[in-house]
Amino acid sequence: MCRNELLIGTHDYNATGSNVHTRVLLYNLVTGSLEQVGPATDLGGSAVALTVFQGRIWIAPTNLENITLNISWVRPGDSTWTTDAAFAASAIGGISMVEFLGDLYLGTHGSGTSATNATIRKRTTATAVWSTVKSTDGSTGAFTHLGPLIVTAAGTTILAWYDNVDGTGVKQRILSSTDGTTWVTDLDVVADLGVGYTVSGVPYLDSDGSIYWPIRKSDNTGFIKKRTSAGVWSTVDTINNLRGPLVALKTV
Repeated sequence: MCRNELLIGTHDYNATGSNVHTRVLLYNLVTGSLEQVGPATDLGGSAVALTVFQGRIWIAPTNLENITLNISWVRPGDSTWTTDAAFAASAIGGISMVEFLGDLYLGTHGSGTSATNATIRKRTTATAVWSTVKSTDGSTGAFTHLGPLIVTAAGTTILAWYDNVDGTGVKQRILSSTDGTTWVTDLDVVADLGVGYTVSGVPYLDSDGSIYWPIRKSDNTGFIKKRTSAGVWSTVDTINNLRGPLVALKTV
């Protein structure tokens, strides 16, 4: 994989249960070729947590059907996906994966049928072992989220969306860590925007080091928050029903 290739994730929308298969496609921006990497039948769920790490394409599918899913990887040309680890329980799925300080981090979600809390899991490169470095602190577990994740331009801080149903702390916040182990509140979403902002969009890292993060309520009321490279948060726009990825268009 190189700079002129784009990863695309798809899933079978009209299927159910174990028949919900994810496909990962590799698009070459120079030649226009589109190829599927690995077979679809090895996967389940929707391809949301998708990244390239150590020359491999990694995926941790979002769980749509309350089945136990795997964290897997493949290289272009491989005939099958390699299972690296399984999620701890059914109804747990991936939200996003990033590389931070040489290791792989995965943010997960719980669903309405599971009392298992969301976690951030770390794959230590030196040992190839997965461990939990952060969990939501509630007792319900259902509909909890720890992700999406994003790393600052300097590579010194990782940030994570935190959404909890109950628990002792602030229910919606953005966490940060400089070592991947100790996590602090970087933005108290409840104090900043109010209650009910439970839905995170996909954050975007701009060329100047700023991070733009869309956040909205279930009624689609939303904001775009900006975090400068110095760690200062501000609101840059009020917009409804914005959840998907943000991109920058360069004009010349």
